[in-house]
Amino acid sequence: MLVSRAGLPFEDREYWNSALLLSEAASALLCTPIFGFFLDFSGNRQDLYLFGLVILTGSMTLFITANTVMWYIYAKVLQGAATAILTVSGLTILTDAVDKHQLGQMIGYVSTAMILGFMSGTPMGGIIFEFGGYYTVLGIAFGLIALDMLLRLSVVEKKVATRWRTLPEYCPYKGHTYTSGYFSCETIFNRENPHDNSRPSGSLALVKLLQQSRILISLWAVIVSALVMSALDATLAIFVQDRFHSTTLGSGLIFVPVAFAALLQPFSVYLCERFGCRIIAFIAFAALSPTLVCLRFVEQDTAFDTTVLCIILLGIGICVNLAEPALLLEIQRVLHGIEMEDPAVFGDNSAVSQAFSLQIMARFGGFVLGPIQGGFISYYYGWDVMTLGLGVLSLLTAVPMLWLSSAAQSVQAGDEGDGERRPLLSA
Repeated sequence: MLVSRAGLPFEDREYWNSALLLSEAASALLCTPIFGFFLDFSGNRQDLYLFGLVILTGSMTLFITANTVMWYIYAKVLQGAATAILTVSGLTILTDAVDKHQLGQMIGYVSTAMILGFMSGTPMGGIIFEFGGYYTVLGIAFGLIALDMLLRLSVVEKKVATRWRTLPEYCPYKGHTYTSGYFSCETIFNRENPHDNSRPSGSLALVKLLQQSRILISLWAVIVSALVMSALDATLAIFVQDRFHSTTLGSGLIFVPVAFAALLQPFSVYLCERFGCRIIAFIAFAALSPTLVCLRFVEQDTAFDTTVLCIILLGIGICVNLAEPALLLEIQRVLHGIEMEDPAVFGDNSAVSQAFSLQIMARFGGFVLGPIQGGFISYYYGWDVMTLGLGVLSLLTAVPMLWLSSAAQSVQAGDEGDGERRPLLSA
């Protein structure tokens, strides 16, 4: 694309491929906290999600018309903003729909979908491009956006479903039972006590969350995990083209082992609930380090080296997909622990969207650093230096994982029920 449509020299494709990935990740990083804050305080999921799909449509339109590097960068910036909106609002919608004791299972499936989407895009794009060309790839992208929009419009949000059902509810602010419908107990309280400031504001939720050491450690590990994946995303296809003289199809298919490992994420959640996030995250990063370093041993254009590369990539995928659910689950458990200690700590609003936004910011922070660590270092210093740096970073990250929650702490934090998260339309 960069060579044929934007007229770039063939030898500069790795540099500019990293620059495009960096533009997308930086845009998502900047937009994520804004939309996370808005979601928690407005409660408006659907409109924001649909707005993200509109932005994504604009991004795909730019990809159709772009013929210079700058227009491709503009398209990537829009794509990053759309990704931030869709990820934060999508995770919040799912969290609203499940019980707290089912949160871990939900995180496992969602993480699987996210990683599968991220890692399978490259091989599927390579296959479609090989047989259908550039415009076919974009046409399928538009079709997926349309399908996503239809599915989103078919979802009934909690605030809408509440209007379909009336339940007796005791209002602590009024001291009597009323029938809930269009207005909640807190809405009545706010209308009749407009100047009451006795309940705390949730505006400092991010500050409160960032004061927790376990959240800071988890966020750092999310950054490193995303950095590793985005570094490979920026360099692996080009490495395969140069080392094995593969086509676009072959360069895309090399990501299949990493994408396949994403299917292990629900199993990772099971392990975290049984043994704790601490041991799973530690093992994952400790094993990831030597696996990354072993990439330097793929040197020859032979069937044996190709097989070795696929095995190594599968190992990398397994390590990353063991760690990812543990980190996301850990952040939500810390949030739940804070709310159990002081239910009014965030005021009338839950901080779940802002907790997700922190995790997503960390992920996109890693996506920003990945092309730098991967593409630019590989471009100037070579593949071996790049993979060694990733291996050392992963090893250093394994040590702080020992401060995450154990199995006993996880059970204590996750067993309590939560009426707000009960299935809304259950009998």
